[in-house]
Amino acid sequence: MRLLGLSNASWPARAKARSACPAWRDSLTTGHADIDDDHRRLIELLAESWCALADAALPKVEARRRIEALHAFARQHFEFEERLLDHPGMDVGHRDRHIKAHQRFLETVQGVLDMIDNLPPDVCANFMDFLSSWLVHHIRETDQELARQCNQLGLSPNEPAR
Repeated sequence: MRLLGLSNASWPARAKARSACPAWRDSLTTGHADIDDDHRRLIELLAESWCALADAALPKVEARRRIEALHAFARQHFEFEERLLDHPGMDVGHRDRHIKAHQRFLETVQGVLDMIDNLPPDVCANFMDFLSSWLVHHIRETDQELARQCNQLGLSPNEPAR
C-alpha cells in the first residue's frame, strides 16, 4: 500500500510517533474566523482519532468511527475552502495546488480506513503523526496564504455562506 507516496515499509524510518495527541496552537491562526474554527475542529478530530488508535484496549471499530468523522469533516471543510478559492482574483496556481493537497489528504485517510483492520499499531501511529504534521504544515503555509488572499480581495470571514 502507498499513502501519500509512502509505502508501509518506509513509514517507520520516515516518521517517529509522537508521545501526545496533536493540539491547537495560536500559531495556526489564519485570521479567517470560519477557517480557524474548522481548523480547531479538525485538530480535535485528529486528536480523537490518534488517541483511539493509540488505545490498544479500544476496539478498532471505535477508531474507525473517529477516523470516519475526521474524513467527513475534512471533506466538508475542504469544500468550504475550495468555494473561497473559486472567487475571482484568487491565484489560480495556488488554487490548483491547494485542491490537489486536499485530495491527497482525503485519499490518505480513506486508504487507512480501507485497511485499518490490518494495519499494525506502529503504522497507525506513524500515519497519525504524518497527518498531524501534514495538517499543521498545510495550515501554516497553504491556508494562511488563502486567508491572506481573502483579506486582500475583501472577502469577509463569513463568505461564502455555508
